[in-house]
Amino acid sequence: MGHYTTTTALTRILRMVYLLGDRPGKTIAQLSESLQVDQRSIYRYLNILEEQNYCVEKDTYGRYFLFSPDDASSGLHEEEVQLVRTLLESAAPANPLTPGILGKLPTPEKRLIHPLINIQAGKISATLFEACKEKMCVQLIQYQSVSSGKVSDRLVEPLEFDVKSGQLVAFDPEAGLVKQFKASRILDVELLNQPRQYKKNAHLPDMFHMSGSRRIRIVLHLTHRAYRLMVEEFPETSEFITRREGDDFNYEFCAQVNAYEGVGRFVLGLPGEIKVAGTAGFKEYIKKKIGMGWGISE
Repeated sequence: MGHYTTTTALTRILRMVYLLGDRPGKTIAQLSESLQVDQRSIYRYLNILEEQNYCVEKDTYGRYFLFSPDDASSGLHEEEVQLVRTLLESAAPANPLTPGILGKLPTPEKRLIHPLINIQAGKISATLFEACKEKMCVQLIQYQSVSSGKVSDRLVEPLEFDVKSGQLVAFDPEAGLVKQFKASRILDVELLNQPRQYKKNAHLPDMFHMSGSRRIRIVLHLTHRAYRLMVEEFPETSEFITRREGDDFNYEFCAQVNAYEGVGRFVLGLPGEIKVAGTAGFKEYIKKKIGMGWGISE
């Protein structure tokens, strides 16, 4: 990609991929404002994406977006897809056919993902792992917060990083708190020549409000109803939930917790709505609580 060589330009182009992957599309003016560059640079970045085999399209309103085969296979325009999704989620959430229909609609997760993004994700994970090992600070570039909705750079002191779940536990000096961050919401990361100052252990309560020093990886497959209830009751879990295909359990939750009790109470409260995937110890915990497991995957 001879048109650019700087890390800053690469970061902006990666950010543009995320922006163009969401619907509705973005105008040149909107992209210019989001990336904080002039409109000539936006056109240049669009050309670079096309050279890298991204399929960049423009709708009748002058909004640019990334096209994928899923967009064509549904036979619906983006506005029609959103209308169908909204109607089903609000009017027929309990209908047994609703999850299957929603799973067939195009989503950002199904759209074209270029190897460039996978390379960047690997770079982020490697840098966070190194920062934890060497006890150094990092700058999270354009981190997207679910709670506030803001995108900003964050200087943090990494304490633990789980590669499989993409969960980072780090001390936030500005807030004075130990927090959890999702690697997939980090556009880029810079390893700083600044030693970590935080000396305590990363024993913060997990997203189910349980304290403890254990770090247990939990993987759950959720129905649409279980997904909605989990996000409503425990908002922090939303960062660790992704869509999946294959059956009526359309969502996967993958994160680390401090204890079985908190997440266990949630699973036990929704028999038949949640499958425990992996984590043999957690399966045994659930089976002991209920006799022989409601919704336990084999």
